[in-house]
Amino acid sequence: MRVIASWVLAAFAPLALAQASPYGSVNYGEARYGVDCAAPLVCDERDKAYQFALGWQVNRHLAGELAYTDLGQVDFDGGGLGAYLHATNYELSGIGTYPLGRSIFSLLGRVGLAYTKTKYGRDLSGERASTGLTFGAGLQLDFTKNVTARLQWQRFGARAQIVGQAEEKADVDTLMLGLLLRAR
Repeated sequence: MRVIASWVLAAFAPLALAQASPYGSVNYGEARYGVDCAAPLVCDERDKAYQFALGWQVNRHLAGELAYTDLGQVDFDGGGLGAYLHATNYELSGIGTYPLGRSIFSLLGRVGLAYTKTKYGRDLSGERASTGLTFGAGLQLDFTKNVTARLQWQRFGARAQIVGQAEEKADVDTLMLGLLLRAR
């Protein structure tokens, strides 16, 4: 299977690169951790998040993107315990856009693979790495052919282990506003 995928990529890469337009983007917003915070713990499940991305616009509707996202941290306090969980993410995503008529607005959808690293601190220590899917949706506003603003929601799947509990999946949702600059 890997050999077939490599041959397909090698065959179509020159065609895609001939039409491709590289871009960079910076996004900032909020992350919300979907952790189960049982008593006696008190949790702060929201934090600031930011993302840096490099992408390749293949055509008006398709792009590929490589991104780093800092998902902030969630704090746990109570019952004589204080801890935090901080996650960072590397992802490779495919992005599709659909223009809304002749306007400068487009709908945005993304799906990709994510490598998430979760670190624990204070009364807990350690780290956990996991891979999984990431997906999202949003709205894109093209100011010019080189400058675009994006408002997007994205979900990352991460693994977390809270004290006294089994390891569980802790989805992290982000809502970010970003600026994208294309080199054309």
